[in-house]
Amino acid sequence: MKILSFPQENLKKGILYTLIGWFCFACLYALSKVVDEQTNLSTVLFFRSLVGLLFASAFVLPKWKQRGRPNSFKGLFFLSSMSVLNIFLVLLSINYISLVNATLLDNTAAFFVPIIALVCFKTKIEPKAWVAILLGFIGVMFILGPSKGIIHIGALYGLLAGLTLALYIVAMRLNGEKEELFTFLFYFYLIAVVSLLPFLLYRPQIDNCCTLLALIAMGVLSLSGQVALFHGLKFGKVHQLAPICYSLVVFSGIFEWILWGQVPKPLAYVGIVCIVAAGVWITQIGRLPKKMD
Repeated sequence: MKILSFPQENLKKGILYTLIGWFCFACLYALSKVVDEQTNLSTVLFFRSLVGLLFASAFVLPKWKQRGRPNSFKGLFFLSSMSVLNIFLVLLSINYISLVNATLLDNTAAFFVPIIALVCFKTKIEPKAWVAILLGFIGVMFILGPSKGIIHIGALYGLLAGLTLALYIVAMRLNGEKEELFTFLFYFYLIAVVSLLPFLLYRPQIDNCCTLLALIAMGVLSLSGQVALFHGLKFGKVHQLAPICYSLVVFSGIFEWILWGQVPKPLAYVGIVCIVAAGVWITQIGRLPKKMD
């Protein structure tokens, strides 16, 4: 029996869960920047997954016969891989560019989703959608600043993060309804822990108890965000909830202003408007296959 047996569409709940999810991830990214010098990416990613695995195990292991068999292991493997890659690339991007710019580039996922639909499902992209995609990447250039040139390593990591997030969103929509929540979380985090363990054993870095507590907190934030986004995509449709992803940029900007006193440059605001407008536009006019919508 499915735990998540609610109606397919309840937009207000979907928006609320999605906002909570992105707030959790904004907190995670800000905290990772705070403890950047006390740990490394492999340690952060491992603890992020370990906390989630321990939580899910408490619900799955006692009822293994009912919850221990996933409907699509391949789907869960892909979801877990994209999630680890996405967070890895965002955290890597934060080392080179601001928190706001990194999360904004991560949200170029909205531009990649129609392209994925074109490649994987042969869904045609409307001419207006191409205009929105172009406007979005013009916004990216404003964020980076013309004087910095087109190629920037931090921006490249951010754009790749956007691609992995788009793949994750599409895969979540295709596979989310097939799995019970705790079964999904158990295998989602188990795959991540197993894949990250060799990197942790090679180069662990936990300088003190405060760093350990921060790592555990990041794991809790990741788990909370993952659960919230899972519920959000259950209640709402992709094109309805995709614009809410930009709340991550707003939350990140608030944290960056409070913690580091940093605010975007005037030209960056033009880029922010372009990207957000294009993202909202493309999610409203872009066509997706019915099984993705």
